[in-house]
Amino acid sequence: AHRRRSTRHRGTHGLTHRARQVSRQTVAMTVVEELGSWGSDELTRLLTLRPDLLSCGDLGGLARTMTSRASTQLALEDLSGGPRQVLEAITVLPDGSTLDDLTALAVDAPDPGQLAAALGDLRERFLLHPELATLRLVGPVRGLVPHPLGLGRRGYECHEYTPFYELQNLVQRFGLPRPHSREVARKQIQALLCDAPALAAAFAVLPPGLLPRLRQLDREGPVVRAPGGDPFRGVLPQEEDLADLVLAGLVCLVGVGRVEVPSEVGMALRHPDLVCWRLTAPAGQSSTVSPDHVAAACGAAVQRLFEAVDGIVACVDSRPIPLLASGGVGVKELRGLAGELADPSWCATILTLLERLGLIDRTRKDVRTTKAWPAWLARPDAVRWSELVRAWFDLYDPPAVRPSSDRRLKAVLGLASFEPRAARERCRLLALLGSAAPEASYGEKGWLELWNARHPRGRLEATDSAGYVPDDELRADVLPEAELLALVADGASTPLARAAQQGHDLAVVLDSLSGAGEKRVRAQADMTLVCTGVPSREMRLALGRLAAVEQSGAATVWRVSEQSLAGAFDEGDTAQDVESLLVGYAGKIPQAMSYLVKDGARRHGRVRVGIATSYVLVDDDALLRDALMAKGSAGRELAALSVRRIAPGVAVSRGTVAVTVDALRAAGVPAVAESTPGVKPAAAKPRRAAPARLRPLPPMPTDDGAAKARAAALLLVG
Repeated sequence: AHRRRSTRHRGTHGLTHRARQVSRQTVAMTVVEELGSWGSDELTRLLTLRPDLLSCGDLGGLARTMTSRASTQLALEDLSGGPRQVLEAITVLPDGSTLDDLTALAVDAPDPGQLAAALGDLRERFLLHPELATLRLVGPVRGLVPHPLGLGRRGYECHEYTPFYELQNLVQRFGLPRPHSREVARKQIQALLCDAPALAAAFAVLPPGLLPRLRQLDREGPVVRAPGGDPFRGVLPQEEDLADLVLAGLVCLVGVGRVEVPSEVGMALRHPDLVCWRLTAPAGQSSTVSPDHVAAACGAAVQRLFEAVDGIVACVDSRPIPLLASGGVGVKELRGLAGELADPSWCATILTLLERLGLIDRTRKDVRTTKAWPAWLARPDAVRWSELVRAWFDLYDPPAVRPSSDRRLKAVLGLASFEPRAARERCRLLALLGSAAPEASYGEKGWLELWNARHPRGRLEATDSAGYVPDDELRADVLPEAELLALVADGASTPLARAAQQGHDLAVVLDSLSGAGEKRVRAQADMTLVCTGVPSREMRLALGRLAAVEQSGAATVWRVSEQSLAGAFDEGDTAQDVESLLVGYAGKIPQAMSYLVKDGARRHGRVRVGIATSYVLVDDDALLRDALMAKGSAGRELAALSVRRIAPGVAVSRGTVAVTVDALRAAGVPAVAESTPGVKPAAAKPRRAAPARLRPLPPMPTDDGAAKARAAALLLVG
């Protein structure tokens, strides 16, 4: 009997699977017939909007791929706000509905132009069959929109985890006989929720205050947090109103601390008086900004980024960062590393990028630089910036918490840091910045509005963990990363963002940015140089060799001192060279600043410092002279160690103590190692750099899909 039951089950499953195959083939044949009537322009538009279809070789493969679940899911993720709202409204309607049915479901009559544009976008993506009489979805669209218009799942699906005895009690409360199986109970509840008179009667007998609470859940939902609820143990939510609604069968407990309003209940609440859907086209509020001002701010941001990277790597190189016992760099270390270099969140982002590039790496106890850092530092600015951006949009680490957030900063570089949505949102932001107008400044709120309009944010799911970060918070944390990488400056999209998106030469763009901005400063008697506005990158680099930045913001202030001028004198500049540079940017300089430059040049080099690893003390100076004048291999070895006499009986060496002792003994000098009495000195071991583990970087996501789509469309038509 068991074998017969198993055979019968397999046969039924086989027939069901076969029926699905036949249905899919029928849909594909219909799609092929429609695609056959399209020209190259329509196919090019389709392949541009859905680039995952570029690999299809013929119309049959194109039809099968575009109606698959994976391809349809990708197409739904790229829908903007208006078409997404129309698509969700169509999924609520039954099959074969007309345009009048769609319009009647709306709260306000939608604008005919906006509605036509949204329907045209859906038809171009082939998510909606290109027929004007009826609205027919193509492929598994209906099953891939879990919460259309904010509605929940069906009651049958919401009761997936409800215990059987709770289902029995719920059915009995509706006045039906006690069911004998879980499947029968779920189907009976589904039928009751679909019965409009029964649902209206359930609304009528609700205690006062529960119906407004149910409507509030529908507006906030469909899935809402409910502390204390656990369907697996039959524990009701702690809130009394939620517990009463769960017992009434109008709200379902779908997970630990999660309740969901079934779609049937939501539609009964909304129709006909409440909101069903509304076609809106939100646009971020923007202000006009000068492109030259944005270019100057972009150049300053690039310079600030490189300074932060160099400063952080210098700190890591001088003192490796210890790791937490649980793994990763802690918040205390991040704040200590930031200091005056950058914000702690910026330090977290830069450390993550440097690890992705293989410039720093984790050992068993600490984080240190790798052998790839010197070679990367010598590369051109355009290559370094490009690799930083390519590493950024390929990161699967969550973004660092922005300073204005209520959430706390977390450790970075940990093994548990993984957020698959982060890489997707970073690529979406880069595409949004590349298509923005160069003279429009949106600010954080405006960018988030544009972002949500192009890619509607997700809703809270029943399976979300307690530490889930909503899409709004995630996108708000990604924006400061774009400002750090000079993709956003003064709230506007920068020339570097558009060049990266459009595939232009970044070196040319960086060269053009170096001259953008203010090129004049005002020299003051207190040894400061003041620039009102955004200084050009060229001037920042030139003055950075001579002065230290004391203030940045609406005005940038440099302070000239003898310490700040030492770097220029070290590179061979004279006092006349420094004065000429200052006069070129300031026009004229005070007499006190001129005296400071000349005194600094005259005093520079009076005290000289060299490299000596060990020293030599000899009681008889003649013995030291004879050793330094030795011939043969012993003399050559002492010369290689740069052993030189600096005073009678005193010499220094660049070699370690042990190596210098061996060389002196080979020259006939009975040398011994000197250290703290009773302690034998150990040779100084240089710190080893971690080995570089390099991973290939993905290409820059340039917008070059139109040419590929046109070539693929011509092959399909031909």
